[in-house]
Amino acid sequence: MLATSDATARGEVIAAHLDRLETELARTRSAVESLRNLLQRPAAAPIEHRAVPPCTAMGIAATVDRSDLAA
Repeated sequence: MLATSDATARGEVIAAHLDRLETELARTRSAVESLRNLLQRPAAAPIEHRAVPPCTAMGIAATVDRSDLAA
């Protein structure tokens, strides 16, 4: 595609790829920031690694204030 003489098509492909890379970079930066925060301010509760059998789970797709979490 990059060898095409159609500059518009080539530009669209490059722009779409750039958007994907920027989205991935934003996710990576967010993960790095979270890990740095853990190192600088360790969580009050211990962090542990554990395995659990498959089960029904719920995902949250919004930012939730810590004060809104159930204890």
